[in-house]
Amino acid sequence: MKNPSTELIRKDFIEKRLDLQKDHAHYLLSLDSLNKNILFLLKEIEKTSIKQILHVGFYWPIRGEPSITNMLLEWKNQNPSRKLALPVCKMGQVLTFHEWTPTSEMTKGFANIAEPAGTDILNVDLIFIPCVGWQKSADKIWRLGYGGGFYDRSLQSWEKVGRRPIYIGIGFEFSQLLPSKWSPQAHDYPLDGLITESTCFLAPLTN
Repeated sequence: MKNPSTELIRKDFIEKRLDLQKDHAHYLLSLDSLNKNILFLLKEIEKTSIKQILHVGFYWPIRGEPSITNMLLEWKNQNPSRKLALPVCKMGQVLTFHEWTPTSEMTKGFANIAEPAGTDILNVDLIFIPCVGWQKSADKIWRLGYGGGFYDRSLQSWEKVGRRPIYIGIGFEFSQLLPSKWSPQAHDYPLDGLITESTCFLAPLTN
């Protein structure tokens, strides 16, 4: 059963995201700052991780989520070995990430979210995960999503089989969750980092 107070938090943050987009100039400034922070963090990860970052998973923005598509295309085009991938979601299954390019055929998947049709599955090195809300506690970042648990189950499954991507949350600064309002649950899975328009945080990487 969903927690009514958590549902109200989700509703409030989603409404704030949509309101931000109405202030076009402010939205573009926030988006520009967020995307610059992503590029900075990618460079930092490449310095500190023994794993080369070539395959990056991201998301098709919905309900006011910040768009990072154009920035990732610029990053991809700097190296012909780099590839981008979007999630394909099926009820009760682990997420799979399928290669995406601007010319990829798209179809409507779970919850009518656009996903690639007929492209190869990639083992991604890093995933940018959208956050409805986020909370930083010591060296851990916790994510509040839409409540379906798809990312949490997938992250746990990948870790068990030793195929652990780096997990980076993407959100807005106003979506920070106060400990007095929300606490992570047993099924929640911590992220490796967080990026907002004014925050760029990376926990110590073990891979």
